[in-house]
Amino acid sequence: MKRERKYRVWDGTRMIYFDLGDIDNGGMIGLPTWDNPIALLDREVMDFVGLLDKNKKEVCESDILKTEYEGLVGFVKYVPSQASYFLMREGLQGVQLSWLVEKCYKIEVIGDIYSTPGLITS
Repeated sequence: MKRERKYRVWDGTRMIYFDLGDIDNGGMIGLPTWDNPIALLDREVMDFVGLLDKNKKEVCESDILKTEYEGLVGFVKYVPSQASYFLMREGLQGVQLSWLVEKCYKIEVIGDIYSTPGLITS
């Protein structure tokens, strides 16, 4: 099954959501009505992971998730060596997102590491 490709980037104050068609050949994203397009260079581009949380919200890289699995709260990170997304928490081994979903543990997006970083430690 092929998943929809969606992306976002943190511009320092807000998340900007886009798809590949929004990027010009100079690596800028923006709409014709924007005064200041956003440069992708030196910014972390976050990918939609293909999952929805219990409230039907899209889950993306760098989102902070709360789970039913032992009350785990962590952030979403792609691990290339495993070719998979994991829920990470400092000092703990990551838990594979697909395993959480397969075992029917509910997940909920409660923030992201940019606009709500304190949620990861609370």
